[in-house]
This record gives sequence, structure tokens and C-alpha cells, in this order.
Amino acid sequence: MFHRALCLYFLVCAVIAVFILANAGSETPIIERLIYTFLYPLSGSIAAFYFWHRKVAGYLFGLLPCLSMVIRPIGEWAWISLPPPISLGFPMGDVAAGRGFIFDIWAALLSIRFIYGLYSNVTKQAAPESPD
Repeated sequence: MFHRALCLYFLVCAVIAVFILANAGSETPIIERLIYTFLYPLSGSIAAFYFWHRKVAGYLFGLLPCLSMVIRPIGEWAWISLPPPISLGFPMGDVAAGRGFIFDIWAALLSIRFIYGLYSNVTKQAAPESPD
């Protein structure tokens, strides 16, 4: 059930990210658009595919966009000016002056869950089988 919910989450994120990209103005640099396209719609769709088929690679592709959202700089330090598709961010620092960070608790929780999922799958595969 958890894998299906993650699949749905990443598909919704990918669709929202496509709409954000479609509405991005011409002032957004092309390199930002390419990075955004790789992080959210592309890796999110790949993660959704792997989660649907219950593959471990879904954790890796799901970890990429989540880690990029955990702490995002604002202002001149921002490496992507486009917003993430789904975020539960809390500002830290002097955000009104354009110097600060956004800490995304939802992305942090998902990242911890994905790292745990990777760890549990690796330890499950590495465990020796008992001779019967």
C-alpha cells in the first residue's frame, strides 16, 4: 500500500512540475529549467514507475528530488528559482530581505524514509540464508 501511495505522490508531483515549467517565464534561465525538469518531472516519473513495480531503484530516484527540497536557499543563493511541486517549508533566517533558507519538513521525512528503505533492502539482501 505504501508503494502505491508513493507512486501516486510522485505522479502528482510530476504533473504539477510540468505545469510550473509551462508557466515559467522567459526570464528563467534554460539551465534552471533543465535542472528542474530532471529533478521533479523526470526523476519523479521514474520513481513512480519503480515504486509501482516495487523496485529498490524507486528509493534512489525518489531521494533525488526530496534531498534537493530539504533545505532551499532564497534570494541570490537560490540555485533554482522555481518552486517545488509539493512543499511544506518553514522559513529560516531573514527571508524578507532575500537572505535565508526554507526547511521542508515533508521532504526531510520522505528522505529519511527512503534512506531507511534503501538500508532495509540492502541488509535484507546481504543477510545470509540459513542452511536447511
